[in-house]
Amino acid sequence: MPYIELSETCGESTYRGRFLEYHVRRTRPRRWNLEIRVNVVYRWAFEYAGKWDEGRKAAFRAALAFHARRTWSGQFVLRNGDPDDGGSVGVDVSVEVVEKWHRANDTWQVIVYPERAGSRVPDRPDGFDEPDEPIRCAPRWTGWPDDLPRPVRPEDRLHRAGVCFLYERSVRIASVRQDDPRVQRASDHELGHMLGMAHPGGICSDRDECYGRDATRDRIMGMGMTVTRADYAFATGIMHRYSNASPGQRSWWAASR
Repeated sequence: MPYIELSETCGESTYRGRFLEYHVRRTRPRRWNLEIRVNVVYRWAFEYAGKWDEGRKAAFRAALAFHARRTWSGQFVLRNGDPDDGGSVGVDVSVEVVEKWHRANDTWQVIVYPERAGSRVPDRPDGFDEPDEPIRCAPRWTGWPDDLPRPVRPEDRLHRAGVCFLYERSVRIASVRQDDPRVQRASDHELGHMLGMAHPGGICSDRDECYGRDATRDRIMGMGMTVTRADYAFATGIMHRYSNASPGQRSWWAASR
């Protein structure tokens, strides 16, 4: 499968240097399918303490992959205005678990933290203080952020890697904030970042603004569960690049199924 730079799928400069794997397959005349594979490797926080059994690992992997496909696949079809090359393009998104890096800029590392009881992590090592919000994706990272938990081994330090931090509970729908009625499955939101999508309001320098306003906050890349045409910018960007379209020509758009 070929690769496309994430910044080319939605114009977000924060994703420069990271690539997304895709394949465009013509299944029949005037019918194509865009297949997108997100490669991830998993690290299980506190694994050294023997707190993660294989059943818990398998359950998380299966839930993340299942919900990601259901949320991001087939929400819209893609079309263009060229009568010789139009038709309908379906979109299929899948999460591929890999045992080792393909290369640092096309594989995401997912760090999974154990289920919380109340406001603390029951499996945490001595002296570990849990931050309030470890759920996030960093497109390119070297080392570890000061405000997030980190693996205990020095050799776990990352260099220019894409990392997503998730709780074990992130694959379940839950309230985003206590003062907001919206609910979201955090793993689906973070998968959107792996596809190259940003928040409706851009980088979160202002937490209240970056997740959108009013109806835009209902979007999956905001604080809700609704996938919109704007959230399919990654797919139209790939098709535009795939068809070598010049600016303003053979424009691709997301259409209702």
